Amino acid sequence: EDEFELRLPPCVQQWSFARVFIHHYIDNQSCYLALSQLAMCLMILFLFDGPTHYFVSPSLKHYNRDFFIFLHLIFLTISYLTFNKNTAKDSDRILSRDQTEEWKGIMQIVFVMYHYFDAAEVYNLIRVFIGAYVWMTGFGNTSFFISKNIYNINRLFGMLFRLNWLVFWTCLLLNQPLMLYYICPLHTFFFLYTYATWGVLYTYNDVKGVKEVKLCVAGLLLCLLFETPEAVFHALWSPLSFVLSLHGTLYEWHFRTTLDHYSTWLGMVFAVYYEPVYKYLTTSLKHRRRTKHIISGVCLCLVWLWYQFVYRHDKFTYNAMHPYTEIVPIFCYIVLRNIYDPLRPYFSRFLAWMGQITLETYIFQYHLYMINDAKTVLTVIPDYPLCNFIIVSIFYVWISRIAFDATNTLRNYFYPTRSKERNLQVFKTTMVYIAVLTVLYIVSYIISLTFSDD
Repeated sequence: EDEFELRLPPCVQQWSFARVFIHHYIDNQSCYLALSQLAMCLMILFLFDGPTHYFVSPSLKHYNRDFFIFLHLIFLTISYLTFNKNTAKDSDRILSRDQTEEWKGIMQIVFVMYHYFDAAEVYNLIRVFIGAYVWMTGFGNTSFFISKNIYNINRLFGMLFRLNWLVFWTCLLLNQPLMLYYICPLHTFFFLYTYATWGVLYTYNDVKGVKEVKLCVAGLLLCLLFETPEAVFHALWSPLSFVLSLHGTLYEWHFRTTLDHYSTWLGMVFAVYYEPVYKYLTTSLKHRRRTKHIISGVCLCLVWLWYQFVYRHDKFTYNAMHPYTEIVPIFCYIVLRNIYDPLRPYFSRFLAWMGQITLETYIFQYHLYMINDAKTVLTVIPDYPLCNFIIVSIFYVWISRIAFDATNTLRNYFYPTRSKERNLQVFKTTMVYIAVLTVLYIVSYIISLTFSDD
């Protein structure tokens, strides 16, 4: 390989600090590039939805059912045109990586459109989608922990970084409460719940019956937390009320966690019994077309019954039923999506691509797609709502993708996937990161107070 020598101007070479910094920058260029990209995204966020709206103006939301359906038909067409066969090793697996990303992409598009157009009539469907996201938290992490048997702090902090890095800076920059972006603490809590379930006494996980015992204990804890008087919930979470409260109470946190409090646990159950389900759908049912049709018919009947007797209720009645019934459409979707062998390896690249940036599109929808905490629509072309919709949508997705790539680069820099550092060393390094952020926050706070006094 060719070697290149870095030559600095003579005046710079005299400064040892400059030489050290430049060499450090070259060695860690990807990290600095990611930081600058993230800074750009946050700057745009501040300009569009900070104390003063620059370049944009708010517009009232308008819902038209015909256009809402038409728009989703366009998304469906694009999804069909990008339908390709998965060539990865897990292409024939149930809920392969591409298939779960596709699933998230479907839900995220409908979720954001629901907010953008204020489509209140699909509220119950959105509740199912959020439940499915939480379900995947239990399923995906349990599958990883059981198969990889990795429970180190590097994995723990890496996931916490991924879930909270962007929302931390957004809350800090715009002075927003964390519960405005409730999905982030919701997934954080249920990830920690999953991590604790399988991480405690993990050396015994492969002993016969231990997984079942852990599932029972984990389920019982959820019952104690959510099926008992609300005072128990508040007693547990009150020490964190400074982070999780909204308008001075924990009502919002209680409401959001209660809605999907069994979803993660059900995802964990599915992950534990994944292999028998997979073998039944792919091996036992192979060449048994009639049986597949019967199972598909049963699933469709279950979905129809759920729709008639659960989904069609008003939002308040439905919310009370949701934690105990959401598994019906989730499980039926999994079966119908995977029961037919020719369909299973295929996925939509468009939907899978959108599914990768769900966290970023969720956070940025409040400030780059809509503004004023998603109460109004961001407008750059007044009086031309369709043209405005197209331009803003492209910009919003593009910025979300940049933030996604930057966050992943930083996560791999601070918490490399294959790191061999000991837990104590990772912990010490993380404390240094936190100390630096704390100092920067204090300095910026003092500066802001100085300018506000002037």
